[in-house]
Amino acid sequence: MKINLPIEAMEEVIKSLEIKNQAHTRFNGQDYYFKKERFSFESGTTPDFSDTLNALDKKVEKIIQHEARSENFVFATIGRVREQQKNSESGKVVYIYFFSNNKFDTVFPDELVSQYELHTWIKRV
Repeated sequence: MKINLPIEAMEEVIKSLEIKNQAHTRFNGQDYYFKKERFSFESGTTPDFSDTLNALDKKVEKIIQHEARSENFVFATIGRVREQQKNSESGKVVYIYFFSNNKFDTVFPDELVSQYELHTWIKRV
């Protein structure tokens, strides 16, 4: 996922993801959060990456919805790399998300990340 942040901000995000599996940054006055989820496949089995990805998405949705509720937001916009299959060997999925109280403010800005790269969805809290 290519994120259009200043180099210093991106280095902080990467470092935080490596240490804490989560990160936060601001872009054009909006808070954006990152969450890294790890996974592995049992040896000797044929991995079904689609099922694994769906399970991770559901897990992350619940965590993000809880965060949004605790901060009194109505919507959470979640994104991850669209072509995730290419990254299946890495054993990790990185999500980017933000909160909003307005349905019209639930789209990632193109200046931050390309909509073509992201699989995005909106969860009402």
